Amino acid sequence: MTDAGTGAAPASRLESSVLVAGAAMVVATEFTLVGISPYIAAEMELTLRQAAGFMTSFALGSAIVGPFAASLTRHLRADHALILSLTPFVLSAVLPLLGDPIGFGMLRFVQGAALPLFIGVATNALARLHGDDAVATSRIYLGVAIGALLAAPLGVAVAAWFGWTRFFLMLGLVAAAIAVAVALLPRLRLTSSAGERVGARRILFRRSVQAQAALTLIQFAAMFCLYAFIAPILTASHVGPAAASGWLLLFGLAGIAGTMIAGYATGRALGTAAIAIAALLVLPGLLLQFLPLSPFALLLSLSLWGMAHSAAFVVCQLRMTRAAPQAPRLAAALNISAANLGIALGTSIGGWSVALGGMAALGGTAALLGLIALAGAWRVARDLPSSVHPAAV
Repeated sequence: MTDAGTGAAPASRLESSVLVAGAAMVVATEFTLVGISPYIAAEMELTLRQAAGFMTSFALGSAIVGPFAASLTRHLRADHALILSLTPFVLSAVLPLLGDPIGFGMLRFVQGAALPLFIGVATNALARLHGDDAVATSRIYLGVAIGALLAAPLGVAVAAWFGWTRFFLMLGLVAAAIAVAVALLPRLRLTSSAGERVGARRILFRRSVQAQAALTLIQFAAMFCLYAFIAPILTASHVGPAAASGWLLLFGLAGIAGTMIAGYATGRALGTAAIAIAALLVLPGLLLQFLPLSPFALLLSLSLWGMAHSAAFVVCQLRMTRAAPQAPRLAAALNISAANLGIALGTSIGGWSVALGGMAALGGTAALLGLIALAGAWRVARDLPSSVHPAAV
């Protein structure tokens, strides 16, 4: 068995593939409602706003309960924690079939709480096996990017042909298969580190950790203030409904490339990468002042925006885990909690801006939030270590 103390043995492709697939599955479960909420609303006899509440339930579970789930399970072996975190996702195969909105909403809340636990434990386990936290984080977030990219189109396709519950059945079966694979892989039987077994209070009240969490919240507020309205932005650039899916696919593919680039860059200069990504994420808001964009300008801006958007996930995760190297599981959960709060805040601010002044106001607000995030990155990211040896965590 490979543990933190060995550090030298690289993670096999099998362990990496299983954990990346798990990350893709849990994120697909979160974001699939973006596409299939009309089908859920119709079958459960809900309004679209009520169906969208299932998305909110997931985000609230992640933001409110996620860190506590990580803290309560800090004594567990990695494989046991992973299987526990996958259990609510396995239930996707059963509970949606009952057609009970309350039960489905509760399931979504519990799944949201389990997502930070899975991502945190998977990232830490892969870092300890691989010996490189930047590479491990970029691989896990490659799964996140793939899950986010494929969730909506796959969900819509399956829902249209077979019904929305069949897509959740598929996700539940995939979760069960991943849980079985985790149980059968001996190299994932990693004991928790000594730092993880120390009380969470010491980590939560550390100033450096609080600063990194605040920066994640602001960064994600800036990102999702704009991203939540990407469809109206495309419409304002005279992109029709038929062509919009292609532009969104471009954004997603650029995000996958950005995730891979971030893994390389953060392994060498995390502070510089954090500042550079924050600076790039200011640009989309500024470009909204020049709508409609030409096709070439739209191609260039969506490509850079997509790359920076997904790279920020990797950068924020690494900032948090390197600020609390003794408790990477809890640090990762705190990061995801702050990110979800930022998503909720940014989306609300974006909606308020659009209502007051349209796309120009949205772009100005997003750029302002981006500048605040850039200032925060400049303040807190410069002192981060370029790397943390997994043996230390």
